Amino acid sequence: VKLHVRLDLTSEVGAIPSRAVLSTATVADLDAEVTGYLLAEKLVTFLLDRGYLDYGQYLRWNRTGQRFVARIKANSKIHVISERKPSASYIHQDATVELTDAKTGESGVFRLVTYTFVDHRGKRHRVRVLTNRWEVSAE
Repeated sequence: VKLHVRLDLTSEVGAIPSRAVLSTATVADLDAEVTGYLLAEKLVTFLLDRGYLDYGQYLRWNRTGQRFVARIKANSKIHVISERKPSASYIHQDATVELTDAKTGESGVFRLVTYTFVDHRGKRHRVRVLTNRWEVSAE
């Protein structure tokens, strides 16, 4: 059994589960029935981890105006178009990038922010996020 849960953030440190889908282990995280139910609202920003990596979905959301921030893998294939000067020491990259869906050939322009954070054990992590939120700071 697999449990897909949507959390609604209530503050910087709090969240509550607001929707859930039970499935078998063979149902993919990005299955249309799962995402269609969990990710239905337009006036929110979806925050997704690397398990929800789907270029086609990002392109569809970008076309329809659905806002998102998605953590992407280090080896994700993207083309840097231009870069802005990082606004903080932990921001390594704030770039305009082109992403192409290998299945359809469709491409779109997004924002890539790469940053480092230190966890509670003192370990440094480099994170890459892809978004269509242009109006917010990289921080």
